[in-house]
Amino acid sequence: MKLLGSLIILISLGFAFKSKYISDLTRGQQLLVTHEEHIDWPVFSSNSDRIVFATQRDGYQEISLMYLNTFEIDKSYNGLYSAKYLQKGEGRGPFSQQIMTSKDTTFSQLSLSLNNNDLLSVSTINGLSKLLLIDIRAKSGDFLPITDVKYATWLSTTEILWIADGSDKTIQLYNLETDESQVYFESEHPINGISVQKYDVTVTCEEGVYVSKKAPLSWEWSSLPITGQQTWFLNATTIISTLKDGSSSIIDLNNNKMDQIMFASTDKNPIVSFDERYIAFYSETVKGIVITVLNDH
Repeated sequence: MKLLGSLIILISLGFAFKSKYISDLTRGQQLLVTHEEHIDWPVFSSNSDRIVFATQRDGYQEISLMYLNTFEIDKSYNGLYSAKYLQKGEGRGPFSQQIMTSKDTTFSQLSLSLNNNDLLSVSTINGLSKLLLIDIRAKSGDFLPITDVKYATWLSTTEILWIADGSDKTIQLYNLETDESQVYFESEHPINGISVQKYDVTVTCEEGVYVSKKAPLSWEWSSLPITGQQTWFLNATTIISTLKDGSSSIIDLNNNKMDQIMFASTDKNPIVSFDERYIAFYSETVKGIVITVLNDH
């Protein structure tokens, strides 16, 4: 199994493992934190100590919050580190809490604000795609006056970037304080998704990416053989994205080198934490959320 090429070094000998918590893991090591059917990618809090994710069980969709630094971890039979509670047959363990559940509303494309409380979900209810704003502490949500949403993510704690279904070459900027939308960016290529990092905004298209500093906006296009909805820049020449064959990889643009980071092409889009410490994705192969250490603490 190839994971991140030389970047990933999995210690397969049980006696070599001395870590107890995720903070003890080092660069390239991977941790399985859930074992259940997930709907979409997880999202990190700004300091990477929590993840929020959506699942489906017994006909209901759920959003849950998990605290990452509170549970012990262990080795599993396949060489992947795992939360100890998974060895007891618990799908997510006692270290998570349910935020919201619904039978008639779907939850997908979650995006957590830097205030670590306001959560966005592209949700469908009665066949209509809408944008749901969820207050995590209050465990309640309200629909924003935005419909036919294809994709949405936070730009700041008061601004949301979103794409309308059927208008996939235009990104709109919605301001929560003024309750208004305006055009943020017009693309020459159909847009799949948007990634917002500390200083940059990256727009992923079928044939490449646009990237710009948050301010002032100055977009540059790079042709790349990618697909998926997110692209993350680790530095000026290294990105994480999903290739057209369905494998998500770290891509060295200078040397045209690509190292696969997931288990199989059926695994979901990778998400990079705001502090660029971790990568997280939902793996169909192991039926759970896998977190990869990108940079040591």
